[in-house]
Amino acid sequence: MSHDSKPRGVQSRSHKSPPWSLMKGEAMEEDLAEVLSNFSAEELAEQGEAAYERGDYEEARWFFEHALASYEDHNDHAGTAETLLQLGDLSRDEKDDKQAEQLYQRAFRIFEALGDAIGVAQSLANLGHMAHLRGGEKETRQLYRRAVEALVALGDRPEVALVFDRLGKIAQNQGDTWAARQFYECALEIEQALGNQAAVAQCLHRLGNIAYMEGRYVEARPIYERALETEKALGDRRGMAKSFGQLGNIAYRQRDYNQARTLLRRALEIFAALGERHGLAIVCQQLGIIAYEEDNLGEAYELYQKALEHFEAIDNQEGIARSLHRLGVITQVQEEYDLARRFYQRSLEIEESLGDHAGVASTLHQLGTLAQQRGEYDAARQLYERARGIYESISNPKGALQSLNQLGNLAHEQGDYATARAFYERGLAAAEELDDSEEIASSLINMGILAATEGDAASARQYFLKSLETVKGLRSPWEEMARRFLAELEKGEITG
Repeated sequence: MSHDSKPRGVQSRSHKSPPWSLMKGEAMEEDLAEVLSNFSAEELAEQGEAAYERGDYEEARWFFEHALASYEDHNDHAGTAETLLQLGDLSRDEKDDKQAEQLYQRAFRIFEALGDAIGVAQSLANLGHMAHLRGGEKETRQLYRRAVEALVALGDRPEVALVFDRLGKIAQNQGDTWAARQFYECALEIEQALGNQAAVAQCLHRLGNIAYMEGRYVEARPIYERALETEKALGDRRGMAKSFGQLGNIAYRQRDYNQARTLLRRALEIFAALGERHGLAIVCQQLGIIAYEEDNLGEAYELYQKALEHFEAIDNQEGIARSLHRLGVITQVQEEYDLARRFYQRSLEIEESLGDHAGVASTLHQLGTLAQQRGEYDAARQLYERARGIYESISNPKGALQSLNQLGNLAHEQGDYATARAFYERGLAAAEELDDSEEIASSLINMGILAATEGDAASARQYFLKSLETVKGLRSPWEEMARRFLAELEKGEITG
């Protein structure tokens, strides 16, 4: 959430909690009042926080609302404001943006009256995020700037750096990388002034991650290298392993697989020496991806299996689901369709239980490709549409774009060229809006293949040439594919 795990200054005094019958409305009102009188507002807020972390929003709201009433009864303005922030986060996650914004505004007014700069900054940052969701970028920037100014006025203090770091993580998790970068840079500046080198390395990692997420790999590399040098000086082997891993990921993205393997194996060696299973699992997965892309399917399968074993050993359900998904991809390529479906179904069950919407959409999409390969076209279409719907609901335009393109491929395969063209055109427009060169190139190639299938060689050639130009110099696999299709077109070999 956008605040500490419990209201600032509050110490946990009890692990007791009101009985469930009260929450379900099975007790008389006077019984409810009597039982609640045995619990402090802080204890009720802690129970709400625990329920929120479990994803049980109904329970969380019940506790937060009763905590709020208790704080208000006792004229505890700081506690009231903190709980309003918590309820705002809950409403935001439940997609009730209007209510969330109203709650954040109430919290802001109280914090401002109290002269609580940290509370003011948290409220302003949350309001900035709500403005971001509404598309009000000018208002977003103004609110974030005010949040920064409120914290900067407090001076170079460790707790201020921590708040900047927390606000950065919130913005990053909500997809606002611009804001995340501003907050992380403020945190970095304070930690450098304080001489806290361990925190400096952590801030550099976060900034590197932002650049990596945005595809700015050339910029990300020296940031991670600075983090690595700091970690070496500190003797922070775990930090070094993470930096080697991230530098390996950058090399992978830049298609330098040899360097990627070298860096990832250095990370693997350190994680193994530390007995760090989570790190081992992540690196095994990344090495598996490289092996897969180089068509070393046997090696890729073994690496994904090792990743799965590490994740299972630490009961990391998200990692287990991801490993199962990748094993499904391998077995699908090997045409072991029944086994692939079982891997995907196991992955899907975990993703649904975790509320991992992006994971659910990805696995539904992959099940769609499996159904399409088996000629189950109606099932494939339904799966792609479900995946697209989820991607759109969580504001993941790139995922929705992939499902759009696959719906186009499905229509193309069935000979419905008009529908295929409509999907491809929508996909191209979406890719251009994202300014994603590789997705633009992919959409252009799809349209070129369709044109060639319809006998329009001139249009096909233009699409392939435009695709080639789009990714020129990026070492993209689409560049090689565009060249191959151009060659096949000249020979009259494209069949669609």
